Amino acid sequence: MGLVQAFINQIGREAARDVYRSSSKKLKTLVTNSTEAFTNQGILNEIKNFELHSSEDSTLLKLSNLIEKAENSEVNNFDWEEIFIELDNKIEFCKEALDNTHMADLDALDKKNEINFLQKKNQHVSVIKQMIKHAKKADDTTKRPTGWLVFLAAILGLAPIYFRQSTAKIVLYLFTIGIVAVCLFYGYMFLSYPSQFIANSKMGIQESLRAARSLGFFLLVLACIFYALIMVSSFKHIQRKRSEFRAKEDYLLLLEQYLSAYQ
Repeated sequence: MGLVQAFINQIGREAARDVYRSSSKKLKTLVTNSTEAFTNQGILNEIKNFELHSSEDSTLLKLSNLIEKAENSEVNNFDWEEIFIELDNKIEFCKEALDNTHMADLDALDKKNEINFLQKKNQHVSVIKQMIKHAKKADDTTKRPTGWLVFLAAILGLAPIYFRQSTAKIVLYLFTIGIVAVCLFYGYMFLSYPSQFIANSKMGIQESLRAARSLGFFLLVLACIFYALIMVSSFKHIQRKRSEFRAKEDYLLLLEQYLSAYQ
């Protein structure tokens, strides 16, 4: 049945299958079947295990039942067409093995398998189009973390607010920014105006000035450490968001390439 083979692009199918499996949980497009016998894998195993029966009539009946089961196969996966390819092989095998008196019946089954394939193909295309629709909705370019506003938010330590992260993380960031501000302020004051802080010191003036300046320097270093931690965390989050958007774009592109193989 050359018609079935003409609709299959192996490279596109393999690429899209990998992406589909990695993202199927997020899109929730897979349907769990209620019984093992009517899952695609169950049908496929039955077809692969098909053998000639002692009676040619019973062989035809079994083959007909398999074709009927194939009509109930799911199309929300990237293995559905293997059922019809395998059926095509079994039909061709029976054409060679059975008596010519059954040729008309086998041709009828062959035709039915082709029609079933085309119907399933159209259903599968609808599923892929729906997946593309969901992927485009998820790939909202207006939420892409780019531009000066993103970097300004990161520099100011407001990235959690910009990206609407959890309340706990926002509070933690604001608290850390407060610590940085206090350390910077008092660090600057101790270094610039140390005499204002040594009035009640029991040490000598020079020792007190050195201690005040050392404390000021320590506070500035501490502020820099906390600020660096904020920057690293913010830019890591920005990078992670960018990676997520790139993954969504790649996913959408592969789905569209896969769909083009069927149209």
